[in-house]
Amino acid sequence: GRFMSSHPPLAYFLLALWRIAGLWVNEWTIRALPALFGVFGSFSIFWLARQFFNTRTALIAAFLIAVSPFHITHSQDLKEYIYLPVIASFMVGFFYRGFMHNRKRDWLMYGFLAGIGCYTEFFVAPLLVAINCWFLLFLPSHKACLKGWFLSNMLGAFLFLPWLSLTLHKVMTYMIKAEGWWVPWPSPLSILYYFKTVAFGYAAVKPLFHIAFIVFAALTVYGICCAWRNNRQVALLLILWAFMPVTMVYAISFVGQSIFLIRSLIPFSIAIYILVALALNAIKLPMWRFCVFALVIALCGTGVGAHYLRILHPNE
Repeated sequence: GRFMSSHPPLAYFLLALWRIAGLWVNEWTIRALPALFGVFGSFSIFWLARQFFNTRTALIAAFLIAVSPFHITHSQDLKEYIYLPVIASFMVGFFYRGFMHNRKRDWLMYGFLAGIGCYTEFFVAPLLVAINCWFLLFLPSHKACLKGWFLSNMLGAFLFLPWLSLTLHKVMTYMIKAEGWWVPWPSPLSILYYFKTVAFGYAAVKPLFHIAFIVFAALTVYGICCAWRNNRQVALLLILWAFMPVTMVYAISFVGQSIFLIRSLIPFSIAIYILVALALNAIKLPMWRFCVFALVIALCGTGVGAHYLRILHPNE
C-alpha cells in the first residue's frame, strides 16, 4: 500500500477490467467508461426521483443531469468522481424503499451499495451519515425497520473491512502527518461556489454564472417547499442529502487538512437536481414553466460551451 493512490480502488479496478476486455486502445475508448457512467446517471436519478415523486419530475431530473455542465465535465474525466452519483442514487433509493416497506431485499441492496460506495469514493461517508440521521429522526414511528437498518449497515461495514486498514494508513499519511496539502482551506464563498458549479459548471462567464446561481437557488427553495407539501419525509431526506454532507466536509476541513474539493461533492448535487426538477414540474402556468425551463437549458448550455472553450475560473 505504500505507493497506492489515496483514492478507493473500484474505479481503477473497473478500468483494469475495461483493459482486459480490449477497450484500452486509445483515449477515446478508455474515456468511454466514465462517459457511460455519466449517461447511466440520468437513468439512476430518473429511477430515484420516480420513487419519491412522479414520472414527469423524474424525467426532468434526468434531463437536468444530461445537460448539467458539472455532470458532463466529470463524465469526461478519467477519475472516480462520476461513479458515485450513480451508486449513491441507487443506494439512497433502496435505503428509502427499505424504510418504507421493510423488505429484506431492499435492505440487502442498500447494504451492498453502501459497501460498494465506500470502495468508490470516500465522500460517500458524509452522505451515509446524512441518510442515517434521517432514519433516526423517524425511528419512533418505524421501529419495525430497526433490525433491517442495523444489519444492512453492518453489511456495508463488513464489505469495506478489508480496505479499512489501508484507508486509515492513507488518512494518517496524507491528512494528519502531512506537513503540506494542496487543497486550500475553504471560505464561506466556497460553499456558494459549489452551488454555482452545480448550476453552471466551472465556467467563469460573467454575469451568467451569477444568474444561474440565483435561478437554481430560487428553484431549489421552491422545490423544498413543494416537496414539503407533497411528502415531508422525502423533503427532509433531500434537504439533509443536499446540505448536511457539504456542511460536514466544510467543517472537517478546518480540523486537519482541507478536503473541500468541489468535484468530490458531486454526489450531493443529485438531491439539488431533484428539487429543481420538482420545482419546474410544479410551475402551474404553462408559459411560465416553458420560460423558466428554457432559461435553465440556456444557462446549462452556456456553461457546457464555456467548458469546451476553457473559460474557467483561475483556480480551476
